[in-house]
Amino acid sequence: MTTANASTGAYRHDLDGLRGLAIALVVVFHVFDGRVSGGVDVFLLLSGFFFLGSQMRNADRGDRSINVWHSLWRTIRRLLPSLIVVIAATTAGVLAFAPALINGEIAAQLPASLLYVQNIVLAAQGADYAAASAQVSPLQHLWSMSVQGQFYLFGILIVSTIAFVLRATHARPRVATVMAPLLVAATVASFWYATVLHGQDQGQNYYSTWSRMWELAAGGLLALAVARFATPRRIAPVLPVLGVAMIVSTGFLFDGAAEFPGPWTLWPLGGAALVILGGGAGFMTRFLESGFMTTLGDLAYALYLWHWPLLIISMSALGLDEVDAGIGTVVIVASLGLAWLTHRFVEKPLMQKAPRPLVGERRLRAGLRSLATGPGAARAVAAVVLVAMYGSLLGLGQEYTRRAEASAAARLDPITYPGALALSDGYPVPRGLEPKPAPEYVGDAYPLFAEEGCMTYSGEEPTHMADGKRFGPEAGQPCIYGDPHGERTMFLIGSSHSEQWSTVLDRIARDRGWRLIPVTRQGCVITLDTPLPSSDDDCIEWSKNVLGRIAFERPDLVVTTSTRARGDRGEGPDELAPGMAAAFRFLDDEGIPLVGLRSNPWLVDDDGTHTNAPECLAERKVNWRDDADAAEAAKACGIARDEGLADRDPAARLLDGFDYGWSIDMSDAICLPDHCPAVVGNIIIYRDSNHLSVAYADSLQPLLARELEPIFDELERR
Repeated sequence: MTTANASTGAYRHDLDGLRGLAIALVVVFHVFDGRVSGGVDVFLLLSGFFFLGSQMRNADRGDRSINVWHSLWRTIRRLLPSLIVVIAATTAGVLAFAPALINGEIAAQLPASLLYVQNIVLAAQGADYAAASAQVSPLQHLWSMSVQGQFYLFGILIVSTIAFVLRATHARPRVATVMAPLLVAATVASFWYATVLHGQDQGQNYYSTWSRMWELAAGGLLALAVARFATPRRIAPVLPVLGVAMIVSTGFLFDGAAEFPGPWTLWPLGGAALVILGGGAGFMTRFLESGFMTTLGDLAYALYLWHWPLLIISMSALGLDEVDAGIGTVVIVASLGLAWLTHRFVEKPLMQKAPRPLVGERRLRAGLRSLATGPGAARAVAAVVLVAMYGSLLGLGQEYTRRAEASAAARLDPITYPGALALSDGYPVPRGLEPKPAPEYVGDAYPLFAEEGCMTYSGEEPTHMADGKRFGPEAGQPCIYGDPHGERTMFLIGSSHSEQWSTVLDRIARDRGWRLIPVTRQGCVITLDTPLPSSDDDCIEWSKNVLGRIAFERPDLVVTTSTRARGDRGEGPDELAPGMAAAFRFLDDEGIPLVGLRSNPWLVDDDGTHTNAPECLAERKVNWRDDADAAEAAKACGIARDEGLADRDPAARLLDGFDYGWSIDMSDAICLPDHCPAVVGNIIIYRDSNHLSVAYADSLQPLLARELEPIFDELERR
């Protein structure tokens, strides 16, 4: 990207250096501190400054073409080749060295990154831009590329449209004159939006193009400002000093992930603005103009692309929660080397070097003639290779989704994959088989209610209860399962740990001729009065509304999880919390029959560190033909039984004392006497750290059906 003074066209080497400083802060803070440095925000401001400044200058030159395609083509050639190369290398690196990172979220992010909608996908996935770890997506940093790409498209269309209208009507105003109030309005509106959304949903705010637009639009305003006004010579040398100090201090003063792009973003962007307004004067400018800093600025784009996937893949491959100075230094050096190679052999050869075409100029014929030259032929071959890579990467994401869906839909043969039946019924377990579903797919298979959106999500109003399917071919249909025409009704209530039984209960209810109604909410066990460590006031209010509905509709049976893991993060054996017991007594007082399913153990250490079972198994690269290695991996990725479960079902005494209350404890079909492994009967038990996999729940269906059969019989005799 050319760095030039917006008014004179004079080259601004200091702004190359500013870009280098920004990328250095991004990389160092990402690798060693895990904080947001503000460097990306400076990038966005500079992007708006250069890109919009260039677009407006070109549009105001009457002899230059304003064909939208020319600007798009220049932008594509500048950005997309390096992005394709890095994403392809990242994909290969994950497959080869970090299989634990393979999951549905990354599969969705792969095409999203290539199509410049990564920020939208991350916001939908609820991805926190947190510190680097072995579980974070190696593509997560590409959200900013998507924001820039979307802004570039908007900018090209708006500037070209204004230029076309002005030229067609022979109006006197310059494009820059018309753009000025539009940029002011966009900056103010977007800043206000980011400020408001910051207080409501910071996760969405961080990735939103509408929240980030003010940073880019402000850069366009700066381009207009420096074209019209000159900074007084007396203060010009001071401005870059203050500006650099503000930028460098950002990562130490602010939690950028929690605060940006809200009002505090004015601190680093104000610093960048001071450097720009300094006009290239003073000793700080000479520092920014140094060969090292300008070279770093040249490598900034490629360095940004490379450093994050190298960091995340390294951490995953080595099983690290954080990097030490040695590994961090290796990551930075490797990133610099790959950035130089990418800049030298991908960016520079493929970017558009010719000036923008004149009005009426036809470049196609000249472009075709260039193919006969050596450099032209090389560019053509590179283009073909890049297009093939682009299509392959898009198809790879789709192929993963297809395989994950096929894995989720498959019913396993109980002879080969007995799962829980190996513990409950003594089924023999064939040796030497890789467990199913495969670790990379098991986390993307969700129970029926979640798959069709028949549950309440965190953040929705406590009055909300899902009554219509949100996803799938039956979207819009009522959330009624089992036998929709059954004369008797069963409610499944509680959190996702109740919802994980939905697929199984749907089949059991259908076979028995009962209707099944889901009333579940993420993170909310049924509780009254007493808040739980992992819930909030909304959960209590929602629970009251659920119990009120049950008291009014009077179903024939209510099923819920009756215990929960102890502690803020599920560390410790399960318990019956006082608020849960109060809710159960309410149902008993109302004469509502209740079945309590004991919760499964959570794979959580004493310090609250969760073990994602599929990721743990993938990281170990288990030789499943080796019985000893398979058994060791299953145990290592599980938890000691006494750490996850109390000696007895904590809810049994209460529930079994009700007139119509039953406790069901299937822990012996999940755990061995001394530990709860990650694999039983050739089936992976967990889809994450605390939810049963759909496949393992399927294997528990015969046991649960046997437990429920006498209860159904008794209730049908009432």
